[in-house]
Amino acid sequence: MPGKLSEAMVARLAEPVEVDAWADFCDRAPADVVEAAGIGTIREGDVLASRASKYDVVAINRVFGLGVTAAAIEAQLDRLLFLYEADPPARVAVQLCPTAQPAALPGWLQKRGFEFLNHWVRLYARVETLPAEQETGPIHVERVDEAGAESFGRLCAEAFGWPAVFGRWTSSIVGRPGWQNFMAFESETPIGTGSLYTTGNIGWLGMAATHAAHRRRGSQSALLHRRFRAARELGCDWLIVETAEDRPDKPAQSYRNLRRLGFEAAYLRANWIQRRSFA
Repeated sequence: MPGKLSEAMVARLAEPVEVDAWADFCDRAPADVVEAAGIGTIREGDVLASRASKYDVVAINRVFGLGVTAAAIEAQLDRLLFLYEADPPARVAVQLCPTAQPAALPGWLQKRGFEFLNHWVRLYARVETLPAEQETGPIHVERVDEAGAESFGRLCAEAFGWPAVFGRWTSSIVGRPGWQNFMAFESETPIGTGSLYTTGNIGWLGMAATHAAHRRRGSQSALLHRRFRAARELGCDWLIVETAEDRPDKPAQSYRNLRRLGFEAAYLRANWIQRRSFA
């Protein structure tokens, strides 16, 4: 497939693998974390609704993949939103790709009390076009094994500003099939995290976080290069990722890093928000 891919082609590549990764992250969380965080999911094909009802984290309390590989119907939307009825988080997001069908989807959300909040950007790259690993000065990257799982999860949660219980949750992906996880170190200090989840010939990049005290020192670039290498070793053809929209009033360094390294911006994924609880 020469040239730049269309929005629809990228969506059909990207959304299902992210659904796979996120469903695995949620559905195999440790039992005590499930209870403490109020974790739950509903999956219908390439569409996922995920929940951690005890915490107001939009990245987790969301529905995505809707209308991408098959046109949605209103009854499906209501089945997915039912996940948030009995044990509601403060906010629920429904994320829509611009190619999601039918075109009536935004209207269905507005009818149910959703309002547009912002965008995330979907990016993609052919693995063969990405740069090789390079020296990064004092920053070095190591693959995380079970001995480092606790440190990996704790650092990721702290860097994202997630509650402490999410550290145990994130630790649980270390050593799990489909996942490769990495930490960046400055000398002996762990400063950043990043994961690669693969299914077939597609890889999803996630869990990219850097401790606030160590940002703008190259940790995420080093982690990206290391995951590019891992993707090549696994035979991936494509890598996909999402990040915040880069706006004049709110610059997104992650977006700029990805573009500099060769990723193409495919589309803006709209975040529609419904408030469920005001506790």
